[in-house]
Amino acid sequence: VILSRLLANLSLYQLSREVNFAAPDLNERLQQNIRRDLDRLTGKQQVDGGWGWIAGEPSDFFLTAYGLWVLDQASAAGFVVEPFHIMDANRFVTASLYTPEMVQENSKLDQLAFAYFVLNQNGRQNQVPPELVRLRKRLNPWGQAFLAMALNTGGDSQSAETILADLQGSAIRSASGAYWQQTQDSLYHFSNTYSSTAMVLMALLEIDPASPLVGDAVRYLTLQRGWHGCMNSFGSGWVLAGLSRAVRATGELQGNYS
Repeated sequence: VILSRLLANLSLYQLSREVNFAAPDLNERLQQNIRRDLDRLTGKQQVDGGWGWIAGEPSDFFLTAYGLWVLDQASAAGFVVEPFHIMDANRFVTASLYTPEMVQENSKLDQLAFAYFVLNQNGRQNQVPPELVRLRKRLNPWGQAFLAMALNTGGDSQSAETILADLQGSAIRSASGAYWQQTQDSLYHFSNTYSSTAMVLMALLEIDPASPLVGDAVRYLTLQRGWHGCMNSFGSGWVLAGLSRAVRATGELQGNYS
């Protein structure tokens, strides 16, 4: 919950700084909440550099990659994050990487793709295994989205575009827009439709921002608000992250209306 709340608040905070929201009270509340949750997050970091689901439990690979991503976002937004918190988390995730061809569960491949995406942020370089690219058909849409972004950041734009083309072809279209559905909706495996659609939206914005699916995905996510929409804090955090990036990329808030 702390990570998802941080992701949501950081997304809104970064957006407010870039488009100059005339809402100083909102910015102050966001800063206070972000600083509070950053202190809670770093206070829960374990000696091995990772985070566990419950105090005293072993550090979890995906949760720590998620924590590393959020710390990166906080640092990029101008919040003070001691470098050792990021380095320790990076060290844990790197040491916990596993061989793709040995994985039985598809959800583990999704998490591996996400980890490589995070490890290739902020100038870090970790080559994506060719075997993971070969197994991309086993990944859920959100895993494919992060794999495409990891490859794109790592300089393999051709493979990234191939995966994105597959994602564009698998989009489900409806009257409310376009979305991507999982093989199995599971909060434990982080594979609900709304967060997955937001993650694919992020990949579209990074690799092919002119795609008409950007507008379709934004419309779908916008119409899914409330209890019957995102349903959980994880989904809400990623939906806000995706939509805030879409607003910045499209200049949606630059219109001047009387």
